[in-house]
This record gives sequence, structure tokens and C-alpha cells, in this order.
Amino acid sequence: MKMLHLDEISLENIRNYPPATKRFLYKTLISPAVLSRQEVQRILAREKNGNEKALVIRLILQKYTCSDAEIDAYMQNKSPIVRQKAYRV
Repeated sequence: MKMLHLDEISLENIRNYPPATKRFLYKTLISPAVLSRQEVQRILAREKNGNEKALVIRLILQKYTCSDAEIDAYMQNKSPIVRQKAYRV
């Protein structure tokens, strides 16, 4: 899927969008074909809302190949939501 206007979306400002918009953008953007692993990690770190953080970590675990070390790092995350999702893998 080619995102024609990806450069017009500020990944740093997604967290300031309304919840429905954030969820749409996360579901659309979080994919290895669209965003690098590093960009997705930044989104996860910046997201403060629990529901959206849960969505982001779920999409990461579903769509990206995670090493055992990465899963262990998620298990040590300060967010209980991230830890919970990582334990379920």
C-alpha cells in the first residue's frame, strides 16, 4: 500500500489528534511497509493514552517480527499495558 501523503503526517503530533483519528492513523501507518521499526518505537514511547498505547503495541506485535530481546524489553516497559501485551506473546 503506497501512502501518497505520508510526508504530510507528523508522527510527533499524532498523539495530539482526536482518539478516533489516532486509531485510524495507527491502524493505517503501523506496518513494516509504511513505517520503520524505529519510527513505530517512537510512536509507542510518545503515546500517553492507555487505549491507543494498547493498540500500538498490539499492532507492533502482530505486524513486526520481534526478537526475544525485544519482547523482553516490552516486558520491562514502564507501561503496564505494554507489559501485559508482551506477556501474552
